Amino acid sequence: MACSLLLEIKASLETLESWQNKESTQAQVRQLISNILYDEIAGLPINDYEEKEIEEYTNVIYLHVFR
Repeated sequence: MACSLLLEIKASLETLESWQNKESTQAQVRQLISNILYDEIAGLPINDYEEKEIEEYTNVIYLHVFR
């Protein structure tokens, strides 16, 4: 899952110009990560994770791609 998540995020970032400089675009990237983690087919098994855990994973992944 980690590899496909990173590939999907990188593909989306290629279409966003200067996303790190714009708060609205940063929010879009954060939402993209969250959507992928919540995806019923490719995401995390929601029954095994609490919402707070998924939010924490979203933040960690976001910080990773922001660098």
